[in-house]
Amino acid sequence: MNINDFNANNLYAIKEAHKLAMVTSGSAVASLLNASVWITNPEASVHRIMDFIYAELAPTVFVKVSYTGDKPGTLVLIFKQEDAQLMLCQLMGMPLVATPDFAFDEINTSAFNEVINQMMTSYLTEMSGLIGQVAMISEAEVLPNSASQNIFALMELNPDDNICAVYSDLRID
Repeated sequence: MNINDFNANNLYAIKEAHKLAMVTSGSAVASLLNASVWITNPEASVHRIMDFIYAELAPTVFVKVSYTGDKPGTLVLIFKQEDAQLMLCQLMGMPLVATPDFAFDEINTSAFNEVINQMMTSYLTEMSGLIGQVAMISEAEVLPNSASQNIFALMELNPDDNICAVYSDLRID
């Protein structure tokens, strides 16, 4: 299906599939972090990638996840850097305090990558079952955002290409 063909029914189906898959991936995150996880009902919309706005999340951490199988593609997750830091604090048993001088060094990047890989493996396994097509995850790539990084370049798309954006909040106790 071409992204330009999406209608309200297609977006509803995407939201429902995403909701079910996020429950499974939320359970994986909850196990890793030893904390309760809540995921809000998703919203889905189609955007020209150049017009996709996520400035309210800045500073951000992009996570690029490529998948292969019957319908290969790329997912990009966008996290507030502060939220990613708090997830790492929870994972490493540190006080849950975000600090402005936080940096994604090799250890932090590796640990966050492990959380995301577990989450997205669960997500894509569930999504594969829902849509009846095989999807296998490649290693997630954690990319702290910089002012020069464009999401369309990250996804290897043209600025005028359309994407389907799915929004949901992930809340960790």
